[in-house]
Amino acid sequence: MSVNLSEYCSHPGYPYEKHIGNIADSFPDPLHKEIAHFHDAGKLSDKFQNGVLKGTTKTTHALEGAFVYFADCCKQKRPLARDVLTAFWTIAAHHTGLDDYRNFWESRCTDYEELVYVLSDFEENLAQVMERLYGLSNFPAGNICEWFDENKEQIAKLLKEPFGNFFIIRESFSRLIFADRYEAIFKESFHDMNMLDTPSYKDKLKVVFDKFSAKGGTLTEYRNAFRETILTNYYNSKGKRFFIVEAPTGIGKTLTALDLALHITKDKKKKRIITSLPMTSIIDQTQMVYSEILGEDAVLKDHYLADTKNYDDHIDIQKNDFLMNSWANDGIIVTTFNRLFNALFSVSNSDIFKFWTLRDSVVILDEVQTIPRVLIQDVARVLDELSFLMNIDFIVMSATVPEIKRFLAPEKIAVLSSDRFFQDETNNRYILQYDENIPDTDSLIEAVMRAYRGHQSVLCVVNTKKTALQVYKGLKKYFSSELYLLSGYFLPCERERILKEIGEKLGGEKLVLVSTQVVEAGVDLDFDQGFREFAPFSSIIQTAGRINREGKNDPSELTVFPLITSGPYHKIDMCADKVIPWLKQGFPENKLFNVIRQYFKNIIESSNPDPLLLQDIKNLNYKTVSNSFRNNFMTDTPFYVKVFVEICPGLYEQFDEERKMLLAGLNDSDELSRKMRCKVRLRKMMNKLSKYIINVSKFDVVGLSNLWDLDDLYICFYDHLTDYYNVEKGWSVSESSSLMF
Repeated sequence: MSVNLSEYCSHPGYPYEKHIGNIADSFPDPLHKEIAHFHDAGKLSDKFQNGVLKGTTKTTHALEGAFVYFADCCKQKRPLARDVLTAFWTIAAHHTGLDDYRNFWESRCTDYEELVYVLSDFEENLAQVMERLYGLSNFPAGNICEWFDENKEQIAKLLKEPFGNFFIIRESFSRLIFADRYEAIFKESFHDMNMLDTPSYKDKLKVVFDKFSAKGGTLTEYRNAFRETILTNYYNSKGKRFFIVEAPTGIGKTLTALDLALHITKDKKKKRIITSLPMTSIIDQTQMVYSEILGEDAVLKDHYLADTKNYDDHIDIQKNDFLMNSWANDGIIVTTFNRLFNALFSVSNSDIFKFWTLRDSVVILDEVQTIPRVLIQDVARVLDELSFLMNIDFIVMSATVPEIKRFLAPEKIAVLSSDRFFQDETNNRYILQYDENIPDTDSLIEAVMRAYRGHQSVLCVVNTKKTALQVYKGLKKYFSSELYLLSGYFLPCERERILKEIGEKLGGEKLVLVSTQVVEAGVDLDFDQGFREFAPFSSIIQTAGRINREGKNDPSELTVFPLITSGPYHKIDMCADKVIPWLKQGFPENKLFNVIRQYFKNIIESSNPDPLLLQDIKNLNYKTVSNSFRNNFMTDTPFYVKVFVEICPGLYEQFDEERKMLLAGLNDSDELSRKMRCKVRLRKMMNKLSKYIINVSKFDVVGLSNLWDLDDLYICFYDHLTDYYNVEKGWSVSESSSLMF
C-alpha cells in the first residue's frame, strides 16, 4: 500500500486502522478477515474524511470498498470463486442490506453508467482510494462492470448453486454487520466464548428432578419415565440432527427438553441453547422456569415486550441493549418464533446481525403446530439445510407435532418419545366429547352454569372476542366475583394480571373463565371441566391441556360444541368432515394419538404441495423471501389499528415527557454515541408502551386522536376510558362488530 492508514479515521476521532483490525479479529474465519479488511476502504476518500466525519456532507463508501476488494483480487490473479463473490456482495451491501440477486448484481454491478448516475460520488471516491492504496490513477472501474456483465452466467452458477449458498452469504453478511456494530459501540474486537456452564446447569437441574421424585405419586413416576425414555432414545441415536418429542401436555416437556439440550451440548460441544416459542406468554413462563433453576443471569428472554437485560452495571444502556438483541453474550436464549425466523429470512440488518449465533447451537422449537401449514415444507427444508451448514441440532416439540417429519431427511431424524405416553392409563386426564345440542350462546350459557353448579371450575373457549363478550354478559347475572373474561381486547398488562389472579384462585375456589384462544398455549391453569367451540383440532387439544392438567381428578370432560363463528380460522384448517365424526365417538386422552396423526396427515395432504420460498431462496432473492415469509407467517388482520389505552391517569404524560426528552437528545447532539443511547432508550420506551396497546377495528377509533401524529397508532385518554375500555370487559365499544376475531 502507498498510503499511511494511521492518518485516516473510520468515525470522528477514531483511527481507521484500529476499527478495521478489531473487526477482523472478531472472528477467526479467513473470509471474514478479508471482508473486514476491505469493507470500509471507501472511507479513505476525501469526501468521507473531510465531509462526513465533520457532518457537513454525505457520501457513500460500501460499494467503493467492494470494487477495491475485487480489483485487489484481480491484481492477485485469484480465480473467480464463490468466496470472492460472497465477499464482494457482503462489503457492497453492509449498509443498504441484502437485496434480490437481480436488483443487486444486474442493476448495481453490470451497468457502469447507471451506477455513477445513481451514486454521483462513486467514481471520484473510488479513483482517490485506488490511487492511495495502489498508486493507480484513472482506475478503469467500468471494466469491472463490463466483466460482471460478460460473465453473468458464471457468476449466477457460482452463487446460486447449491441451495445452501443463501445462508452461506447470509452468515458472512451477519458476521460483518455484527462485528462492525460491536466495534463501533465497544471500541474493541469481539471474542465468541462458550457461555454455557453445562456441568453446573446439569447439576442444578438434577436437584430439581430429585425434588420432584421425592414427592412421589403416579404423575411424578410418569414424568420421570418420560424423561428417562427421551434420554435413552437420544443416546441410541445421538448422531442424528432432529430429535422429535411428541408428548401430551403436562408431562414436563419444558424441563425434559432443557435436560436433553444440555446432554446434546455436552456431547457435541455446542455454544448456545435457543428455545423458540410462538407466544410471549409461553416465553415468559419458560424463562421463569429456566431462571429459577439455572439463575436469572444464565437466561436471556428476548421478545418485543422484554426489558433489556443488564449484563454489567458498569456499561451503559446502549451496550446492554446491543448485547441482548445480538444474542452474542448468552448461552441460553428464550425467544419467539418471530425473532428466530426473522434471523433466517428477514432483510433487516437488525435481524440478520444475530444469524451467525445459530452456528454450533441446539435449537428447541416448541409448539411447532403453530407454524402455518403453507410454510411447513419451506421451514423444514431450511432447517434441514442449516443443520448441516451450521452444525445445529434441533429439538422439535409439541403435544401435536404436525407432519413436518415428512419434509426432513429421514436419516437425520430420531423420534425420542414413545406412543405409550399418549396411550398409558396414567395419561387419561380428560375425555373429548361433542355436543350438537349447544348450537348458540344461550345454550352454551346454560351448559356452563350446569357444570358450575356441579361444583366445577369451568373453562369456556370460543373463537371470537364478540362471542366471548356475549357469553360473559349472559353469565354475568349469575355471578359476583367468580366470573372472568379474557381476550385479545385486554391490554397485555391486564391479561398478565388476570391470569395470575385466576391461577392463585384455582384449586381453592370455583370460578368460570370465558376466553378466546389466548388461553390455549403456555398458560398453566387447571380447570375441572371445559367447553370449546369447534376449531382446528390442534386448538382443541391445546384447550384440553388446561382441563384436569395435574391429573388430580377422575377424567374430566372437554365438551366441543358446534361452530358459532369461525373467527380467525380458515375453513380448510377445520377439517370438520373428518374431525366431528371422531369427536362424536368420544375419546379419552389416551386414545387420541392415532387421531392426532391422522388429522395432521389430512392437513398436509390438503395443503398446497408447492413450497412458497424455496425457489427464491435458491435464486438468492433475499427481499422477495423476506416479504413472502412475513406475508404468510404473520398475516395482518384487515381493518385493524393499534390503540394506546391510558389505563390510569398520568400514564400518557409519563411516556410523552420521556419521548420529548429523548427526541431532544437525538436532535441536539452531534455526538454519535449519545444519539445511539437516545435511540436505545426510545425503543425501550416504546416496548414499555406496548404493554398498554391493543389491536381494535378501525371503525372503533372514531373520535380518537393519533398518538404523536403516528398514522397507525391512536390514543384513548383516561378521561374517555369508560367510553371504550374497562378492566372487566376490555375493549367493549365493538360488541356489535363482526370484526371481533
